[in-house]
Amino acid sequence: AERAERAEKEKTQRRAMEVAADAGRQLYGYGYTTVWDHSPNTYASAYLAMITGIVAAFLTWTQWSGLKGEKWGLCMQTILACLFQGVGFGMAGIAFHVVDTKSERGQYVDTDIWGNNSGWIFPWFFAVVVKPLSSACLLGAATAYVGTTAARFRAVQVVNAIGACVAIYEAFLVLTDQIFATPGAEFYWGMFATGVSCGIVPVLGWKQVGMWWIFIGFIIRFVGYLYTVFGPCSLVINSYGDKAIVCPFPQDPMKDCLFNICIAISVVPIYYGAVRKSTLDHEYQELLKKEQAEKQARAWAKENSDRTCCIGGCGS
Repeated sequence: AERAERAEKEKTQRRAMEVAADAGRQLYGYGYTTVWDHSPNTYASAYLAMITGIVAAFLTWTQWSGLKGEKWGLCMQTILACLFQGVGFGMAGIAFHVVDTKSERGQYVDTDIWGNNSGWIFPWFFAVVVKPLSSACLLGAATAYVGTTAARFRAVQVVNAIGACVAIYEAFLVLTDQIFATPGAEFYWGMFATGVSCGIVPVLGWKQVGMWWIFIGFIIRFVGYLYTVFGPCSLVINSYGDKAIVCPFPQDPMKDCLFNICIAISVVPIYYGAVRKSTLDHEYQELLKKEQAEKQARAWAKENSDRTCCIGGCGS
């Protein structure tokens, strides 16, 4: 009976080890606590988010009809959001790919940015700095989409500034060897920005051209965030096959992969909705033309005022 019990226990341990191997590979911190997943599915899906982001940025730029508007308008915010997504997730994929390659070779990686075998941290640095900007530009695009006055540009600037602050904070964490504190701020800022966008697009942009496409894109993105935070853990934490009770991003391999896929898919309807608005929404084009005319009038008035000052002297 004792021999059978030992054999059953060994069988259970082997099965648990196989499950752990399939579940993903982990980057360990001090005390061998699991910190991040770096399995192939994780960085492959990050590369997918990179590709869709860059392609969506290019298509938005080339297919945009009529006036492209201000640099703080819907066009540029959509392009920048997609481009930053491509760069951010591409760099994250490279970072985890490097870690996974070294893991396969039996090599350790350093979590000190200035230590040995710490080359993976540099692409990770750019990832956590650029991705908050992507979230900020997406919220900026939603703000520009629903806005009907020049005040929307000021709101977009504020949103972009908040994203820049989050990016600076993430850079601070990396440069001060607090690598394990990333990407918490970037992730939850992205979740907040996406959630707000999901609310304002249907409420303030109801019946506008392309609304449903943009709304669906933000919903897909938000579902990825919600699953990552509240979804069940698939992470195996010991040789007996026990699963983690909590697994914050980016620790769980299944969550990481599905989150990246949601991000990759989301920009497709967002890009298409933005392009449809530029193509079919004539009122929007008239608004842009009016704003451009007012801007040119102000520039012309300022130029004439400066010329008058130079000739006759200001206040004379």
